[in-house]
Amino acid sequence: MFSKITKNALFVTVLLVLGSAIAFSSEKKPQIAQPLQHQKRFYFSPDGRFFVPADMKLFLKVSSSPAANAPSAFLKSRSSMEKHHDSEKEATPLPFMFEKGGQHKIVVLSGKGKNQKKKLETEPGFGNNHQLKDLFYVILDNKPPTSSAIISSAPMITLKQAKVYGKPVQFRLKTADNASGLQGTFFSVDGTNFNEYLHPLTFSQEKHYDFRFYSADNVGNAEALKHVMFSIDLTPPSSSYKVSIDHNGNVLSPRTKLRLQSTDNNAGVSKIYYGFDTNKSKIARTHLVKKIALTHLKEGNHSFVYYAKDRVNNTENKKLYEFYLDKTPPAVTVSIQGDRIKGKRKTFVSKRTSIKINASDNKSGLKNVKYSLDLKKTWQLYRAPFSLPQKQGLYYLKYYANDIVNNKSTIYTHALYQDLMPPETQYDFKGHHILTQNQTFVSSQTFILLKSSDKESGVQTTEYIIDNKKEERFSKPIQLHGEGHHQLTYYSKDQVNNTEEKKTAAFIVDNIPPILFTQFSIGHIGTKTAKNVQEVFKVYPSQTMMFLGATDQSVGLDRIEYKINNNPSKLFTSTLKFDKTGEYNVLITAFDKLQNKKTKKYHFFIE
Repeated sequence: MFSKITKNALFVTVLLVLGSAIAFSSEKKPQIAQPLQHQKRFYFSPDGRFFVPADMKLFLKVSSSPAANAPSAFLKSRSSMEKHHDSEKEATPLPFMFEKGGQHKIVVLSGKGKNQKKKLETEPGFGNNHQLKDLFYVILDNKPPTSSAIISSAPMITLKQAKVYGKPVQFRLKTADNASGLQGTFFSVDGTNFNEYLHPLTFSQEKHYDFRFYSADNVGNAEALKHVMFSIDLTPPSSSYKVSIDHNGNVLSPRTKLRLQSTDNNAGVSKIYYGFDTNKSKIARTHLVKKIALTHLKEGNHSFVYYAKDRVNNTENKKLYEFYLDKTPPAVTVSIQGDRIKGKRKTFVSKRTSIKINASDNKSGLKNVKYSLDLKKTWQLYRAPFSLPQKQGLYYLKYYANDIVNNKSTIYTHALYQDLMPPETQYDFKGHHILTQNQTFVSSQTFILLKSSDKESGVQTTEYIIDNKKEERFSKPIQLHGEGHHQLTYYSKDQVNNTEEKKTAAFIVDNIPPILFTQFSIGHIGTKTAKNVQEVFKVYPSQTMMFLGATDQSVGLDRIEYKINNNPSKLFTSTLKFDKTGEYNVLITAFDKLQNKKTKKYHFFIE
């Protein structure tokens, strides 16, 4: 290739030397085709631009004529000469070298002197001693194209880094190159040989695909191989049903359960839809429905419709199962004859009580009636009325009936109790009380509560007597009045008149507050009369302290509280100090452990 430089027929020849062909390759795998080899080359674009790859050796030769025997000389670039200092002595020409990609201008320069030889430069700074004679442009292309796959819209999921599509898809390959331009885009399907991409590719067969592609530019730069793994799934799931528990052919009972399951070998099951006697379907929470109850259906003929959908929207054709639902069990009742007291949760009976069970069926007829008297459900066949065993305690009478087609009635339960035990009563307190090793202290403000319990028929009444006086029925908390010792007698009756043995309890009433002690650290130094109040109060010097103390001879001291002026009350923990001048109102209260209290007020002035 030649480019005319001067009026004297100076020619520049471009020579390419490649040490070896460079192939775009990928790791070899069995039965996987390798990308094509793209020879490194120079390229003239239709608009006349000259492109060379980054790793190609470029030589320029200047001659006076295009003839083969014309005088000529290889030209040197500044970069080549800087990297090869002995280049003038070498017989082998030096290649042109470029430091970075993009467009480079090659210029022929001549000095101002007549005998100066022409020089070739590739750098933009020429200096003052040179004159531009002509231009030659070289574009270094060191970047491969970039490709991407644009896939048509379709239902899709990702499984193990591979995409699964629910319908045929179209691949469009989009490529961009900002330099020498695209040589071509090449693709391989399932390890086949690479072909040039010319038009969109459609994948419609249900299978797994291994799709590889890349692009190369006009100077042989090839991008890294790109890899897309995907599958086409066009097959819907397959669903089935199972019938379990109390059924005979297509005749089902209310206890019968329908189970649905569905399988899908590709994308996997997303949802199962089912419904009864209607086109409206319910959605199962998972692809495996453990139990579908029939209790909401009316007795008679029914149809069960079901189908499934996979995770890429392949939908199974609706399936149908027809059956008859028999919902009518026998009717069962019980009658308790003789002594009985009905409680909230159980019935109290005596040894004279008789139990009778009645059952009937309006369709297939009665098969049997069974009953049990223990929690272990030891079922017995009912034949005639019976009595409970002659032993106190709780009995759970359970009974049910079956018809000929095994419709089973509800298992009914009656709690029966034979009660021989009286209630038990205890006392408790509401308010302050003190328990010592041998004595119980209360105040007149303390409430005594009587609490009675009966695990059988329940409490009927609770009675009490104070200090051997009149017997009274307990209905509200008891208060003891008068200092000193008191005796409480009490007992209860249950609903069947079992009477508790009388119990007694002793109490000591203490209404006496603690004794409170106060003392100032310094005596008062004078008195003052309060404004607008006919009151004389003492005056103490600054830094006066007040000492507090209290004692209780019965139950002991609980705490001392104080309040200064209008401030909140505080717990006394240390000596009170008064170091600020002014008027003080101090309220001091001592509490014993029954909260009996003693209060003192102090009104004084700090000077």
